[in-house]
Amino acid sequence: MIKKNLDILIGLSPDSNVSIGEELEYIKVALLYGDNITLVSPKSLLFLGVSCILGMNERQTYRYLIDMIKGIEKDEYKREQYENIFQQYTAIKRKKHKNMQELLLIKQIEIQFNSSIEEYKNKIIEMFGEESILQFISAMNTNRLVVDTLNIEENNEFFNDRLIEEFFNKVSSTVVSGNKYPIYNKSTVDLLRSAIKEGKIQVPSYSNSNIKNANVASDLILRLPVFENSTVDEIIDIRKELDKYVNNFRGAIVDYSEKIKSEPWTNEFEHEAYNLFLKEVNPKIMAIDEEVKANKLLYKMVEKNLKNPISFATPMFGAIISPISNFINLSTTAMLTGASMAGTSLLAYKEWKEKLSQIEQNQLYFYYKSGKIISK
Repeated sequence: MIKKNLDILIGLSPDSNVSIGEELEYIKVALLYGDNITLVSPKSLLFLGVSCILGMNERQTYRYLIDMIKGIEKDEYKREQYENIFQQYTAIKRKKHKNMQELLLIKQIEIQFNSSIEEYKNKIIEMFGEESILQFISAMNTNRLVVDTLNIEENNEFFNDRLIEEFFNKVSSTVVSGNKYPIYNKSTVDLLRSAIKEGKIQVPSYSNSNIKNANVASDLILRLPVFENSTVDEIIDIRKELDKYVNNFRGAIVDYSEKIKSEPWTNEFEHEAYNLFLKEVNPKIMAIDEEVKANKLLYKMVEKNLKNPISFATPMFGAIISPISNFINLSTTAMLTGASMAGTSLLAYKEWKEKLSQIEQNQLYFYYKSGKIISK
């Protein structure tokens, strides 16, 4: 049976905070639950735009610095001067044989460039945080995450009306088409709610189901213990370990989503999702935990019987001085007892395996086990 991909679109409307912490939280949810991920986030584009210098070589960083200065500088003459400096530096750098004056000029330019670049890199790390930067890179390296460009290359300024329009078109078209499972933050939901109320977009029923499914899954995963403290790399490892159970969990999400009557755009949706967790999910997770604990006790009993040698109530010294007939009877009894205990152990082992298989087939096992691994 071929597993159908569950493709998620994360739509995050920007706020005044430059942190990418919210982006990382939703990325972790999608990495754990989904397959291919599209991130629609102006803030992530800004982050990628300013942080790309961190992975550049020396010449690339110099080119980046000059282009950035030229983009900020309003004076045409000064922009030309900056470009001339870079071209002069590049030309001298390529020469095999340089005179003393050229060597001194290169050294002077590099000192100025390197000082500015180091200051710029430190500012990026200060703005976004080194740990957040590394986690975002880890997510990109999975090849499961794509950041939508929002046609940014066509815009002269970053945050402008055209960019906001592109963002709205992207998140609203996903809602209408239903070809992805969208997860949106509150400000994006508010934006779409207004558009729906004003009749600008209409949400078909099949797309509405996708939105419910994705947001119920997101709500549950964000409730996992210490999920916010888990790293992207840890989430990637958990998904790899539990991948064979994820489809069952997706089935549970579909069932739970159908129980929620309110629309994802309403304030009641979050309240219903929370009640669902309290009444439906949490009791079942606790029941799974009790079953796992009971099964572990059974396994320990099996393990003890298989590891420990059989001890006999009658000392061997007594067997040696007993008549040969008694010794034969004792040996026969011991062998029969040993065979009986071995058979009992094998039956107990079989029972443990069957019980483990039943537990793992539970639709919420993926969710339960994810929480246990994260909490370690």
